[in-house]
Amino acid sequence: MKTNEKNPLVSVIIPVYKSEKHLEQCLVSVIFNSYKNLEIIVVDDGSPDNSAAVYNKYAEFDKRIKIIVQENKGVSFARNAGTNAATGEYVHYLDSDDYVDLNFYEELVNDAVLYDADIVACGVKMASTVVTITYDARIICTDLYTKIEKLQCAKYGYAVRYLLRRSFLTENEFQFVTGRYFEDLPFTLSVVKAANRVVINPNTFYYYVRRPGTITTSLKGRRKLREWAREFRTNFLKENMLPKSLMNEPKTVYKILLFGHIPVGKKVVRSGGSRVSYNLFEVPIFKTRRKLYE
Repeated sequence: MKTNEKNPLVSVIIPVYKSEKHLEQCLVSVIFNSYKNLEIIVVDDGSPDNSAAVYNKYAEFDKRIKIIVQENKGVSFARNAGTNAATGEYVHYLDSDDYVDLNFYEELVNDAVLYDADIVACGVKMASTVVTITYDARIICTDLYTKIEKLQCAKYGYAVRYLLRRSFLTENEFQFVTGRYFEDLPFTLSVVKAANRVVINPNTFYYYVRRPGTITTSLKGRRKLREWAREFRTNFLKENMLPKSLMNEPKTVYKILLFGHIPVGKKVVRSGGSRVSYNLFEVPIFKTRRKLYE
């Protein structure tokens, strides 16, 4: 493992709620990461399922895992509680049904140290949709327009794709807004604006697993609950004299086949990316397999 003169502690904060089916994959991706100086903070947000059995199993043999149990208050409370308990130089928020590449923390920490960055970002792959955010080269952003444009964070506010300097968070008193859905967007825009610089790493990915059937994944639920976040974003862009075009959805990266001269979109349809569906107008045509990591 390569490091840049230092081997700083990273606090990985994992809120847990009804995650027993995905939690093991999440924890394994952290425990067996190439970067070992980790503090893994599991915040059980009053989960009513068997998630506790999963994280307790791994806590028995990995002493880096610290467990906080609280009554159900929501993901924002859980993330804030994890931040308050963290002792690492850097913080990463990892949702308990997602996972990261095995080089994730090594890549991001190296850039954070080398460039003295408050924030290091990575690409995102979503296992159940065609949304993919990738980069061909490392990008260093210092002005606000470049940060927002390159990160695409006025459209996709995912806080989980960032490694953040903990002192930067505490000194600026950054916390997630509680009692709201789509809490990531205001948090992300605020921290990105205040950061001394943001480095975008092209060599590792965060894998976002969107579970169907929840209120925030249903179209009706998303539209209703994200209105306040949209208002925050609109005011943010206006106050900082940034163009509305920054919140337009970037073009999705498709791998195209020809089906009678009609484009066919490629979409990952299984967690982990083991199966791929080729769709015509969102209707699956056929499926094939691929490697876990491309």
